[in-house]
Amino acid sequence: KYNISHGHAVALCLIPCWKKLHTKADANLKSILMELCEILEVSSIDESINLIEKLIKSFDLPKVKIDNMEVLADNINTERMNNNPILFDYDDIIDLYKNI
Repeated sequence: KYNISHGHAVALCLIPCWKKLHTKADANLKSILMELCEILEVSSIDESINLIEKLIKSFDLPKVKIDNMEVLADNINTERMNNNPILFDYDDIIDLYKNI
């Protein structure tokens, strides 16, 4: 729909999804996110998010204006979302699109 590569789409979604995971994380997921902090050599989840966000911005990818968020949310393949550590509800998905 937006004529962008899969990698570009992932880059656009990564930070909003990571932030949402951080806000909804239980102790186990926070532990996993902290392991990622160690790998990235930062001391907090927020720092890890900021680090990767700066990296993605350095790619200078073309901006994409997301429209028809409700249509997109209605057509999400929920089976593919089952591998996400937290199940996002409809409002979460709309919020994610707003933050892309």
